Amino acid sequence: HTTTTYNIMIHVLGKDYKFEAIKNLLELMKRSGCEFNEVTFNIVISSYGRAGMIKEARATFDQMSFFRCAPTTYTYNLLLHFLFRADLYDVAKSTFVAMMSSDCSPNSFTLSTLIHGLCKAGSHMDAFRVFSVLSGHGCEPDVVAYTCLINGLCRAGYIDEALHLKSDMRRHGVQPNRYTFNSLIAGLCKVGKVHHTGPLLLEMVGIGGNPDTCTYNILLKAFCGLGKTHVAKQCLQAMIKKGCFPDIVTYNILIAGLCATGQDDNAFGLVSTMQEKGISPDVVTYNTFIKHLCRKQSIDKASSLLHQMVDRGSEPTVSTFSMVLDALCRAERMKEAYSLFLVLQTRGFQVHHAVYSSLMAGLFHNGETNKALEVWDEMVKRKRNVDRIAYNVVIDGLCKASRFREACMYFITSIEANEECSMELYNEVVNGLRKEGRIDDMINLVNSLVKRKMCG
Repeated sequence: HTTTTYNIMIHVLGKDYKFEAIKNLLELMKRSGCEFNEVTFNIVISSYGRAGMIKEARATFDQMSFFRCAPTTYTYNLLLHFLFRADLYDVAKSTFVAMMSSDCSPNSFTLSTLIHGLCKAGSHMDAFRVFSVLSGHGCEPDVVAYTCLINGLCRAGYIDEALHLKSDMRRHGVQPNRYTFNSLIAGLCKVGKVHHTGPLLLEMVGIGGNPDTCTYNILLKAFCGLGKTHVAKQCLQAMIKKGCFPDIVTYNILIAGLCATGQDDNAFGLVSTMQEKGISPDVVTYNTFIKHLCRKQSIDKASSLLHQMVDRGSEPTVSTFSMVLDALCRAERMKEAYSLFLVLQTRGFQVHHAVYSSLMAGLFHNGETNKALEVWDEMVKRKRNVDRIAYNVVIDGLCKASRFREACMYFITSIEANEECSMELYNEVVNGLRKEGRIDDMINLVNSLVKRKMCG
């Protein structure tokens, strides 16, 4: 076999993530005296990177020098891409420094990778500096590099800098594309300047890049966010007239806007419209309606919609169940809330810790202390965030049930967990223990407080 033949086989195995077979093949290649080349290493690094095995990808990269095989610009680009994707920003930066110290010159892909990674890390000014330095050292940025930086600046709210960069790219003969304009339009909308997007839209059309569904969705979201649903509807009509068809995101944006402005009938009517066009409601659609109905305390309608969601094959998320569960607790419909909680347990969903506290408070209020403690046990078992609020709820509930010794145990646990419970509850627990003659428990509680320097 030749090196090329081995590389082809490694590539095929890498596509199926068969790393043990790759190791065996590399060992066979080594024993047969067949030379490794940079392509061999690039394939292995790429396979590990795609599988999220970044440690192995880096180790493969480090082994290149042992086989007297120098990494190429492509190799560095591969590794940088996977390091940034894994949020290993410091390692990525040191890898780039090593690249600059080598004989490899960065190219436009290197620049795009760095800009995207640094912006993702929130290092927008670092991204801008890297862009300026590499651009000044013969690394010609392409439309992807420019757009990456413009998008990052817009997301961070640096809209003026982003607009200046767009003008700069045109001066350098690089034509903005639809993604460039969408980033800028989204940036303007984000800072409340949706009415300043007109010139950008005209410029976009002027260079042959007609607005797409994404462009219109950005504008619709901005108008709905300002409560201007009438303008959003006009925008939708203009979108259709231009031959740009709405998608599920379009309808979800409008439905959210209509619900937020109390136009429930129009929002539900929009579902019929989208279904006529062959677009089925998705989990976002259902969650938008359920959230709105729960806020209005229209719990029966929200529950009905939840069941409809399941019947129509749309899988509810933990957020869907949590919204209904929380609304039931606030309405003191604890029997239904607890039943729904059991459904969540069966499905293995991880409920937000605030929902656990809400459910426990309702059960304690209804005198269902044992059920409330079962909810506590489930919260602890699932390693949810047991915060001060949760401790206050369970201690208060146990005090109201005159189970002061248990309340004392939970109070001590809260101190050990460094969660400060209310001193009013402390007094209530102490008084309850005193009345029951549980002096030893009182002493343990006081000692725990003294150790944490919570009292003199």
